[in-house]
Amino acid sequence: MVKIRCKLNYHELRTTKIKVFAIGVRDGVFGNNPPFITPPTTIAALQLLIDDYSAKYDAFLLHTASLSEVDDARDLLMEGLDLIRPYVDTVANGNATIVSLAGFVPTKGSTTNVIIPVQPFGVNLVRGIQGELIAECAVITDADSYGAVLASQPLPPWFTINGFGQVVIEQGSTPTPVPPLPPSAPSAGTIGGILDLTKTRKKTFKDLEVGVTYYVYFWAVNAAGVSPLSNAVSKKVIEL
Repeated sequence: MVKIRCKLNYHELRTTKIKVFAIGVRDGVFGNNPPFITPPTTIAALQLLIDDYSAKYDAFLLHTASLSEVDDARDLLMEGLDLIRPYVDTVANGNATIVSLAGFVPTKGSTTNVIIPVQPFGVNLVRGIQGELIAECAVITDADSYGAVLASQPLPPWFTINGFGQVVIEQGSTPTPVPPLPPSAPSAGTIGGILDLTKTRKKTFKDLEVGVTYYVYFWAVNAAGVSPLSNAVSKKVIEL
């Protein structure tokens, strides 16, 4: 079967319907990074086309612009959408969910065999303002979103995430007793760990304890499943 792509049905839209559709594409493509990291145009350029068509159409209703002026503005807006459409098809690679995320309507067809993302790499952890750490990993091919966990101690061996995004504790692998808190561990009432479930690659962790070394781990997600946890990267929170 033919791979799922963006439908061309928006070419038939007129009146305010084409404006509504274009706004949906604007918000879908420029509001979701990832997966839309390098669109072929800018949000400002697309917005100018939307505004021009909207102004010409409103003027036509007030009998201050001709129908040909409206059609010319519509043609330019169509060209702007047609510039974005093949980029979305490339990013989606047959995934109807990503096509819809971009504001387009997916065609009928078969999805490609999406592969579970690889283990995240290129993890970077830097200090922000007082009590803040900022983490980011490299772009993972085919990943739709990213998660991360920050902990005041390295995660124990039994903390793993399977391909369904579930933390699994193996039979007979009862966690070892927690040792006495090392000097770098947070005191009672402070943050010992944060689970970040937002979709972006960049994670900001706030209100952390000065003097504590924190460890961050990433995972990547797409329609096929969840990647293994990344290797840990650590950073000590210091007084600024």
